[in-house]
Amino acid sequence: MSNTVIITSLIAAAVFGGSIQPYQWAQVVQRSSHYGLPSDAVIIAMLSVAMQSGLSMTRALRVIAQLCEYVCGLQARPVTQYIQHVCVELERGNDWETSWGIDTGARTAHAVMNSTHKHLILTLYEALEASWKRGISPIIRLDAALERMESASKQQVEEAAAVLAVRVLLPVGLCFLPAFILIGIVPAIASFAGG
Repeated sequence: MSNTVIITSLIAAAVFGGSIQPYQWAQVVQRSSHYGLPSDAVIIAMLSVAMQSGLSMTRALRVIAQLCEYVCGLQARPVTQYIQHVCVELERGNDWETSWGIDTGARTAHAVMNSTHKHLILTLYEALEASWKRGISPIIRLDAALERMESASKQQVEEAAAVLAVRVLLPVGLCFLPAFILIGIVPAIASFAGG
């Protein structure tokens, strides 16, 4: 299964306005998630789709958090609880910075910012900030963040492939060079020396 299944499931949930419970559509996602929290790019893509379908920012964040927690369980709990906390704070009327607690060093933000999902939280914070403060559509920023993540991922793959090519060359050279000498050069020298 692919990320398309995840996004399609989210679209179905968003279209029905949240009337589909996470356990009903997370079963499909669970089969496609073999390990841990979905990648940052998948979460950003799901959020973009949810917001394009008309969900509010806080409702979309909550749906994504519920999905991740349901599918991934305890591994996702710190991140999902943090996102839920941000939604509650925003709905109470707190300002953007206070709700996220990133600049203020809030305890919940501190725990998440020391985790492996720091990049995801910072990306969400930056991509959604203009939307919350000025009413600008977040879709463009979310799509730009998604493109940056994909290009960074592609660059990492290309760099890893280049390193792998160098690492593979050494054993191949060590195996083929002696074979070439024994099969090609030694018989030629022996035929010149003997003839």
